[in-house]
Amino acid sequence: LAGPQQQEVPLLWTGETVSQTGNAMAVVGVPLLAVEVLHASTFAVSALTAAAYLPWLVIGLPAGAWVDRLPPRPLMVICDIVSALLFASLPAAAWLGLLSTGQVLAVALLAGAANVFFSTAYQVYLPSLVTAGELMEANAKLQGSLSVALLGGRSLAGLAAQALGDATALLCNAASFLVSAGCLLSISGEIGRASCRE
Repeated sequence: LAGPQQQEVPLLWTGETVSQTGNAMAVVGVPLLAVEVLHASTFAVSALTAAAYLPWLVIGLPAGAWVDRLPPRPLMVICDIVSALLFASLPAAAWLGLLSTGQVLAVALLAGAANVFFSTAYQVYLPSLVTAGELMEANAKLQGSLSVALLGGRSLAGLAAQALGDATALLCNAASFLVSAGCLLSISGEIGRASCRE
């Protein structure tokens, strides 16, 4: 990679990895919160788990067309911030005694939708930072980081819940999305545009 891009691509990769780690943490953390605070039934826990993946089935295909009409990096930042706010709302509601199954389900669905748009925008934005010859290697690194994020994120969620409590642990989840947004905001927009012109 030429000059500044040597710094920009790792920032993008780091943002994607941390964001997907946050999503993996939510797969464990949200049902744990529902069980411990709301005493959710097995069916409710199953519904929460399914809700995180339902947006891929519902909006997975049209999301690609929508993302093509939007600047990808700002969209990814927005998705990270929305996810952080959504997951932070759960412990806040739990501490105030206002947490409900409906809120938890809504957070799972909306955060799942944000993940769809983030992941789709990533695939659009990555080619603007690397050459065609580097794209295959970049995608391979992405898949490797996703595998690590899936395994590591779920383990981290369990450890955080045990150490901090189920509600407080979700603040770590929310923080992961803020870290991802910070990485993306550190990327120079000029580099992406220059690469696209090339």
